Amino acid sequence: DLILTLKYFPDDAFLNNAYGNYLGIILGKKKESHNFLKKSVNIEPDNEEYIIDFAFNSFTLGKINTSKKSLINAFQIFGKKNNRNIEYINLDDIGQILILLKNHENKKKLVILLILLVSMIHEYYGNFSEIIKINLLASNLYPEIKELKFYLGLMYLHIGKKSHGFKLIYEANIDNRNRGQNILSLRLKEIPRLSKKNFQYIDDKHILVWLEQGFGDHLHFARYIPLLSKRVKKISVFGPLSVMELLKYSPEFKNINLLSRFKDDNFSLQTYLFDLPYLLDCSNKKINSFSLNIKKLRNNKKNLLKTFSQYTLKPKKKIGIFHSGSQIHLHNHFRAIPIEQFSDLFENSEYQFFLLNKNIENSDKKFINSYSNITSCNKLIKNWSDTACIASELDMIITCDSSLAHLGGCMNISTVILLNEVCDWRWDKKGKKSELYSSIKIMRKEKNTEWRKLIKKIIIN
Repeated sequence: DLILTLKYFPDDAFLNNAYGNYLGIILGKKKESHNFLKKSVNIEPDNEEYIIDFAFNSFTLGKINTSKKSLINAFQIFGKKNNRNIEYINLDDIGQILILLKNHENKKKLVILLILLVSMIHEYYGNFSEIIKINLLASNLYPEIKELKFYLGLMYLHIGKKSHGFKLIYEANIDNRNRGQNILSLRLKEIPRLSKKNFQYIDDKHILVWLEQGFGDHLHFARYIPLLSKRVKKISVFGPLSVMELLKYSPEFKNINLLSRFKDDNFSLQTYLFDLPYLLDCSNKKINSFSLNIKKLRNNKKNLLKTFSQYTLKPKKKIGIFHSGSQIHLHNHFRAIPIEQFSDLFENSEYQFFLLNKNIENSDKKFINSYSNITSCNKLIKNWSDTACIASELDMIITCDSSLAHLGGCMNISTVILLNEVCDWRWDKKGKKSELYSSIKIMRKEKNTEWRKLIKKIIIN
């Protein structure tokens, strides 16, 4: 309906903004989204909402200066409408904007977008102390917006204050953490939430754990579920089918009920996956990852292994490559590595490379096909169990910051993760080793350098 209406009203600012947001946020088509959002601003240059949407999209495309200039422009326009002089995105100016938004008709959306975007810009420059101040200010001014407390918790994780960070994430108690499914709030309000108060009385209870966020988060935090299962009578985990199928191969999940289709089962209490470090009092403890029964996995995937063997050349070493994560991810532009940046690595004829990305961009296919030692596995992979099976055949994995790093880690495969200068909190700010997985080696890109320079270090080593 939106596309059809745009054909009749191509110069309508609202329609261009709505369709642009749909493309970028829902479909992950950020470049296509950019043009529609830019057009909405050109049509209504004094609309601060459209400008902020454009600024947010610009940041996700790596256009940092455009994002900053647009955000400041939105501040100045909104300030003038309210007889305030706003100059920059410092704490004082943001405080003024937050106060002015109190009476805005779309205040929740704008406050969340504003804080998220300002935080991402400061994060890009490594200004975490400023981010904490801004998020604290926003949380105090808008205690009813639970998402702000959740974001504040994530920022504390970034600076290494994990106990406080996970505590805030738990206290935020937001309901839209299932990738928009919102099942918890809509269907199960009558089931009490697991808390520190009732935690000591759970030995005879049936606990429901909801997986949340992305696949990498599922693998990272799944290590806490077996710990919880030791304290309760029964535990059920609800999440995507692909994840549940993979966890069936884990010995640690042998007695845990895995659900991909929801069904009521007399649950006593419920909780989210991210809440477990706080509830189990192990935010700062080193908890080993769950493992996978590789022998069982391979036995169930004999046909896949047979097909895969047709692409392997002995005695060449087999290297898995994963260069880009989900397009929907806000930071994918900063963590994804253009496939061309691996060209020096691919020139090494002693190795055979297997691309493990399920979705290959058309623009990348010509480059990939120019190398005889690269095999794309996208037609072999239907789910994460297939990816794990192929990974079990590899000598090594080289990946960007993605779910495949977690998969390689929990499978104890030698894995190199290539990180941007500002990376996700779980990989820490410096160091070559990961406290999450012993088989992972971390390599970090220097600021304002190409990925190619970092990848050359792999060749040297």
